[in-house]
Amino acid sequence: MKKEILINSSLVECRVALVEDGLLQEVLIESSHAETMVGNIYKGTVQRVVKGLQSAFVSISDSENAFLPGSDFRTRTAAAGSTEVLDEDIEQSADIEQRIRPGQELLFQVTKEPIGNKAARVTTKITLASRYLVMTPSSASIRVSVKIEDEIERQRLKDLVTACKGNTSSGFIARTSAVGVSPEDLQRDVGELTVRWQEIQMRFRSESTGTLLHRDLPAPLRVLRDIVSSDVTGITVDDDQTQSEVQDFIAAFLPSQLGNLTKVPPGQNLFDRYGLEEQLKAALKSKVSLKSGAYLVIEQTEAMTTIDVNTGSYLGTINLAETVLETNLEAATAIPRQLRMRNIGGIIVVDFIDMETDEDKQALLDCLSAGLLKDRAPTRHSNVSTLGLVEIARRRSGKSLQMLLSQPCSHCYGVGIVDSIDALAAAVFREVYRRRLEFKNLTCQVLAAQELVDRIYCDYQSEVLDLSSDHAVTMKLKVHENFSMGDFRLLQQTEVQ
Repeated sequence: MKKEILINSSLVECRVALVEDGLLQEVLIESSHAETMVGNIYKGTVQRVVKGLQSAFVSISDSENAFLPGSDFRTRTAAAGSTEVLDEDIEQSADIEQRIRPGQELLFQVTKEPIGNKAARVTTKITLASRYLVMTPSSASIRVSVKIEDEIERQRLKDLVTACKGNTSSGFIARTSAVGVSPEDLQRDVGELTVRWQEIQMRFRSESTGTLLHRDLPAPLRVLRDIVSSDVTGITVDDDQTQSEVQDFIAAFLPSQLGNLTKVPPGQNLFDRYGLEEQLKAALKSKVSLKSGAYLVIEQTEAMTTIDVNTGSYLGTINLAETVLETNLEAATAIPRQLRMRNIGGIIVVDFIDMETDEDKQALLDCLSAGLLKDRAPTRHSNVSTLGLVEIARRRSGKSLQMLLSQPCSHCYGVGIVDSIDALAAAVFREVYRRRLEFKNLTCQVLAAQELVDRIYCDYQSEVLDLSSDHAVTMKLKVHENFSMGDFRLLQQTEVQ
């Protein structure tokens, strides 16, 4: 399998794509005008404690507050010296008002971007990531990524990290990239993370509230840190400055990948060259065609995402059960990639085609599980319900691709549909009738879009005549070039310019 990282940089944004055999798997987009907040660490002040929600709102800046659930709050008190330690005397299950108070200064980290009317979500359980480790200052435990299944390697990493941390009070998690690494590499990461945490604590004591204390790496370097492994066959950039930054990072942390770094000639759009622009456009559409002729329909809402599986033009085999199973398996293979590529988080409900046997249902779940294992975001799924539904929960962090690259339609107000032409014609006549006394013995000019004017002229002449004969209202229509389909305006003849 050919696995590549493509980094497209411009004056206004940076786009980083993970591509496998020409297919887009993941994409990270950062705008210079709207940098991601996830991973940022702030010093803030508790603005309000909400007992009913067992949560609090804390300030990120003078004009922006964030949501802190009680489950993501850990009480800290000043220890002898200057570092902070957990206060174990206060039970974490205690009432929120016993654990936190308005005006209290906190060190917290953003875990979810603000979405719509929802504020950013934050936690006081800080995590700091390096190439091989994640530091957890709020916990002293040593853990290993669940994706590392080899028990011998798990124990080796636990023993090495325990030895490397020494007297450090923080805990560490060995990442999947830590498999097979040397004690020296782990020791270096422990040292770097420890220094970084000490610097954050020092700034917390000296800086004013609302200060950004730590920002994660920029998008290209973050992807290199979190994604690149020995199976990556190419890293391609299209910008001189990005090439320099990436080369320095690779030399320091991924020297084996130096030979895979290339730059395309000036003037070339990297995403165009690899056909990713079209794949990005397709990722914004609700319908996803599958190779067999079957298709998915993906609908995103604020509360959840629904995915409907349809056989479409797929005729299958002579056996209905086999046709259904093959369609569902193809869908179960495609869905994890769509979730990653579109960065869809939260609750996803998939309506698979009904299956009769438990064996077929288990085969579907096995296929879905295998695809979700490739996802860096934590995911889990339910069994197949009696209605053929499977629920998937995928951790939401940043905005979905749809939220990043699109906005609600100004004509349909985001609902995805507009009034029919006949419904609009009826609305025009209702409005004229409602204002009939205002237009009596006068000309009522209707300004509207071309299609609506044509429809009324062609199909509603008798209604126009009825207005004249029954209510003494003369109705004339005029095309307004700047009006959309749903816009119209009524003017008295004396108002007409």
